[in-house]
Amino acid sequence: MKKRLLMLFAVLAAFSLTAFVYVNWNHNKVMSDLISDKSKNNFETYYNVDMSKNDFEIYYNVDNRWGGMTKAELKKKVCISEILSDDGRYTGLNFKNVTISILHNDQDVRDIKQYEMSQSDEFNDAQLKLLNSCDYSTNLRFTALNTWTDTQTGYEREDSLLRYMTIIPEIAAEYEGGVEALIQYLREASSHLTESLTKDKLMPGKFHFTVMKDGTVSDINMETTSGYSDIDKALMDILADMPEKWIPAQDGNGNNADQELVFSFGIQGC
Repeated sequence: MKKRLLMLFAVLAAFSLTAFVYVNWNHNKVMSDLISDKSKNNFETYYNVDMSKNDFEIYYNVDNRWGGMTKAELKKKVCISEILSDDGRYTGLNFKNVTISILHNDQDVRDIKQYEMSQSDEFNDAQLKLLNSCDYSTNLRFTALNTWTDTQTGYEREDSLLRYMTIIPEIAAEYEGGVEALIQYLREASSHLTESLTKDKLMPGKFHFTVMKDGTVSDINMETTSGYSDIDKALMDILADMPEKWIPAQDGNGNNADQELVFSFGIQGC
């Protein structure tokens, strides 16, 4: 009788342990799923990506083509070291082949519209004249070689330095509903287009548009494809049909100014 009772207790204990392990595993799985969903939502919020219908990220962003600098700020820059960094890390280096290039807005970065070159850190008169002639939304490329001597080998070395820049108005154009509302509109308006996308085919699509002085949108064109020609066309239509107007950009004198912006869609890329 005692042996039977001991066996019964052992079976009940084993069953209880199994039930506890299962319940605990199930609880952890539910918590893991909740944490995963919460993390996904935060990622979408802060990084402008949509992962709701695909198992990969779809990137949405509206910004300048490159890192921006106003005309007022640019006029203060008289040498390449100041363009490359504001913290003085390049001051005193031995520069040569310092080149300022104006790029076509909707072409490959190697497609140069105009350029000027010097052989020192300080810009020459032709380079300063070129910079002063640039209007808002002009895309620039700065390149230079820094030459130095390797103390161990005695050989001369060269480092290539590079910066891309877009000249922006002193006060940028602003979507009346705000940035979050703009991204939300672009995401929702294109949601039916994203269901059939595949990661292997999707590319970093870039679409230029200009916010005019009166707050309307004009000159919508494609710089690079998203990988889907039908979606490219639909995205340009979505840009043309934005429900809110824009508050136009302003120059340093408070006058309204045109500003070109770039809508990026697809996978992140340069």
